[in-house]
Amino acid sequence: VFVGARGGALEKVEAGIKSFDSVAATASGFVATSRANVLVDVRGERKVHELPERARFGALSFGNGAIVAGDTGFVLIDENGTLNRHELALAAKPIAAVDLLLLPTREDVASWRDGNIVARLPIVLGDGSLAPFANGILHTSTSEVAFYRVDGEPTRVWSRTIEDATPSIAGDFVILGGFGTSSAWIVDREGNEITKLDLDGSLGGAALFGDGIAIRAQHMDRIVWWRPDAETISIEHDDVPSLLVSVADGILTCDRDMLCVWNATEQGPEPPAITTSIPFNAPIVVDGRLVTLRGPGRFALRGVDARGQRVALAPDAKFRPATTREEATKVLQSMLERRTAGALPDLSWDRPAHELRSPLADLPLAQTASLQTRALFAPAKLARGAQWAASLARAAFFEELANAFDVTPRVISAAVRAGQFPLEPPQKIAGFEYIGSFTTSGALTVADPCYLGRSKTAYPLSFSIDAREGRWHAFLRPAEGEPHRTAEIVVVHERGFDVFASDPLGNVGVDSGLAGVFDKAAPRPKNDDPPLEEGIVGGLAAVASAGHGDGFYPAFTGSKTGKISKVRIHFLGPGQPEIDITAPRDASATTTARPFLATETFAVGESITHKKFGTGTVVRDLGSGKIEVSFGGETRVLVHGLK
Repeated sequence: VFVGARGGALEKVEAGIKSFDSVAATASGFVATSRANVLVDVRGERKVHELPERARFGALSFGNGAIVAGDTGFVLIDENGTLNRHELALAAKPIAAVDLLLLPTREDVASWRDGNIVARLPIVLGDGSLAPFANGILHTSTSEVAFYRVDGEPTRVWSRTIEDATPSIAGDFVILGGFGTSSAWIVDREGNEITKLDLDGSLGGAALFGDGIAIRAQHMDRIVWWRPDAETISIEHDDVPSLLVSVADGILTCDRDMLCVWNATEQGPEPPAITTSIPFNAPIVVDGRLVTLRGPGRFALRGVDARGQRVALAPDAKFRPATTREEATKVLQSMLERRTAGALPDLSWDRPAHELRSPLADLPLAQTASLQTRALFAPAKLARGAQWAASLARAAFFEELANAFDVTPRVISAAVRAGQFPLEPPQKIAGFEYIGSFTTSGALTVADPCYLGRSKTAYPLSFSIDAREGRWHAFLRPAEGEPHRTAEIVVVHERGFDVFASDPLGNVGVDSGLAGVFDKAAPRPKNDDPPLEEGIVGGLAAVASAGHGDGFYPAFTGSKTGKISKVRIHFLGPGQPEIDITAPRDASATTTARPFLATETFAVGESITHKKFGTGTVVRDLGSGKIEVSFGGETRVLVHGLK
């Protein structure tokens, strides 16, 4: 371990311990923990103590000393290096707040002072977290942020509901945000909302800066500087800042490979102007990515990639112009005609297959088209490593090809696989992209492809259904604001386009980032095969990327003449998953919400207003005069058509 005081040199200390997990300062030195030991430094004299259990929660400064915490208790270490152990089953790392020690257990949070538990806070930590704030603690759960005052009788002062909350603390303010929102709310210690800020992404951090607060957001290439009674200022960066912390007289950020210190009152030196031969406002390919540069920044060139994400390039970066429409037409035609006999690019680089993505994507499409065509339609003619290399570079290949035709990569990928461009569905579905058709005997499985053929487990990860045999068509809905993500997959029998798929099937478990609908004859992927991709698979299945990745996603079915004729897997919003937006409304249904009256008749897909439940949508006709209505995600069964 290396030890040093501010302004001095680091001293190497041989502690006889292989590695340390945490460190905490004390008034007279420090403590450092390993798996089952603690090194205590008191004014330069050091001693290693063996702990009775693993110090899983590490060390924490407290008062003039520190504590070291594990599952069944904690050790108090005073400034003289004396150890005192206390037994208490802990569920998380303790928190030092004011003169209290807050100890999370599995049932609550115990407040500890002077060797005794003085109060218990009704907080079940679960998957949440605690952080010291002002004169208390901030508790964050999956859908709520709450502040508890602990100086005196513990009191719940305020709470705010916010899904997937990611709050940040800056002085006496809490900045509230979440993964599902691009807004941030600044709240004081009493819970009063000071202001609301609109960001370009979800909250990523905050820090005190001058007389205000600096705020960082995911995917935002600037820091927002808010000050009371003043205009909000944007501190521009070349790339998305990966760091924001307070330092003496300012803040520190990280902009690519540059560490920047910002002062609230003093202007720093201006960097020299950037010169480059790389064109602006024209698509280029750099490091296997399709990029469009907008202009020079402070140290780098600023732009966006094909998915709208921020990009910063060095002025001397190697690049090539993106494929033109004329060049892309020739490439597309060769793939539609399944020309697999062309020359292959050199794959003899001395590196693993997974590192070939960028070198392959850097080549003009004409030089890799034969490789991609062979990998898709004649994989047996390629070595396994070449198949993997083609698979890893395929997303970039289709992105560039799609850019030339001003369509999405899904559209161009589906057309290539179907051998037809443009690929037209028998019936369009508004807001969805058509990816082709497959045939089935009627025995279908709805699952992640990695669970095909698996025996049943404690949780139903796949679902077998009896559906209509024949030709089915598949559609994908791009996510709002993130079109490269898939929000929903819908597969529908050629005679089932008028069916509402609102019957709950269950939650599909996803562990490979994919989910789809498979005929029983569809082969199960092998471990050494390149991963499946979005689209039609072997004419027997349709597969989609699962929204934000692994998790559980609701699936729904709809029937016609007693057979399932439509299947939906819902990954991302908007709206309630149980509402099928792919089916046309009944001709008798109005376009505006009608007041609910038990004597009236309402059709599936129709909007209604209810005096007690508000506005909802009819999702299912249960028969016998009963309908199921979704009111903001909660369903109710109502009786209609009474005489």
